[in-house]
Amino acid sequence: MELNLGCGSDPWGDVRVDLGYRTQTGVKTRLNLRADAHYLPFRDSSFKQVRCWHMLEHVRNPEAVLQEIRRVSLHASLRFPLGDGYKREVVRGICNLSLTQCLHAARTRTRRAHLWIIRPRGQAQVGRYEIFCFFKGGRKGRFLRRLKLPTIAVEWRVDW
Repeated sequence: MELNLGCGSDPWGDVRVDLGYRTQTGVKTRLNLRADAHYLPFRDSSFKQVRCWHMLEHVRNPEAVLQEIRRVSLHASLRFPLGDGYKREVVRGICNLSLTQCLHAARTRTRRAHLWIIRPRGQAQVGRYEIFCFFKGGRKGRFLRRLKLPTIAVEWRVDW
């Protein structure tokens, strides 16, 4: 079984856990279990995979959440923003012509939803996204691929 911890609007996983029916920025969640990540109501090693994407920076005690993730899972995939994450999300929203993405970044900033800036050491990798990724095919896509535009470093990735 797969656990999506802090699922928000993401439909991935057999069990989707979130603290509430709406995220801190007002987005409706797709949870099927309401629980606190600091105290997960599962047995030890009950999940094959846990996905915790862009949630650790929002919790009161990230270390306790990581201990719970290790307790309930065999493998985990963690993602969290580089720095405060706001400016990069606005740039991604502008490059992708996504007003929704820009508004989400603005709500995150104004509601002070990020409690932590996490800087990992060791096995963490930097996740990158293409600029203008909405042009995948066609003439515009081929043209933009030939330009070899730089990518935007957006998030830290840690997997075990």
